[in-house]
Amino acid sequence: MRLLLTAGLALGVVVSIRPAAQSAAPTRVASLDGFAIPESARFDAERDRYYVSNVNAHATASDDNGFISLVGPDGTLLERRFIAGGARGVTLHAPKGMAIVGGDLWVTDVTVLRSFDRASGAPRATVDLGPHGAVFLNDVTAAPDGTLYVSDTSLVFPPTGNPTRGKTDRVYRVAPSGEVSIAIADARLEGPNGVFWDARAGHLLIASIMGKHVFRWTAAGGLHVLASGPGGYDGVERLDDRTLLVSSQDLPGLMTLVDGTLAPLVPGVSDVADIGVDVKRRRVAIPRLDPGIVELWQLP
Repeated sequence: MRLLLTAGLALGVVVSIRPAAQSAAPTRVASLDGFAIPESARFDAERDRYYVSNVNAHATASDDNGFISLVGPDGTLLERRFIAGGARGVTLHAPKGMAIVGGDLWVTDVTVLRSFDRASGAPRATVDLGPHGAVFLNDVTAAPDGTLYVSDTSLVFPPTGNPTRGKTDRVYRVAPSGEVSIAIADARLEGPNGVFWDARAGHLLIASIMGKHVFRWTAAGGLHVLASGPGGYDGVERLDDRTLLVSSQDLPGLMTLVDGTLAPLVPGVSDVADIGVDVKRRRVAIPRLDPGIVELWQLP
């Protein structure tokens, strides 16, 4: 996520929704405003909806006011506060990245990883990574065996003013049993943000928010640069067999990653965060942090 401390307006105003037409260029088909620092979108193909995490104020404060919204595949608001801190037994401070494993929606929340029933929103499990040195958990992804990989962007947020860099450029591994270990601890990560387990390639992708690189990693092969570009990367997702999508705050906008090369796909979209991809429709949800907007783009 970008370095933000304040929230947006009340959610629920649809700026525009129109039918998507296949074309040679990406087309914005919907824009929904009023989110409260929308940091991540995750598409649930089985339930045909997007989850959108809302930091809602300070990025690391234990204020229990974060929430997760539901958005339909056409960009309509389904439920503003599907999962909300302080309601129905939920604790949720500043939710960011999300991953789906079976019936669970896993969410990063400052130094804690939380899971919720993806159908009802009821809280399930909590894994505290604080005792393992976590400072600023950002994104989470799941390997096919259910192992979770969680990025620690290593940002320290004071009550006011600008954040500073910590010393935990790490990716944690959380086994299905709940056991926590450090998968990667490497200063080259320069603020690891987006993580994505690429099942087709059999490796983990890590995108740097402070640096210029997208990395690939396996436990056996270690860490290697996959691609270099403008930097400021947030989300990484796969669109099809050949194409990965990478959001960049420094482009700004959305990029493709094909055969180790990054190229602009949807340029000029500022304050982009962690993207959600509807592979079947070739549609991507782009949360925009500062304006509190989620845009849906139809890709060619």
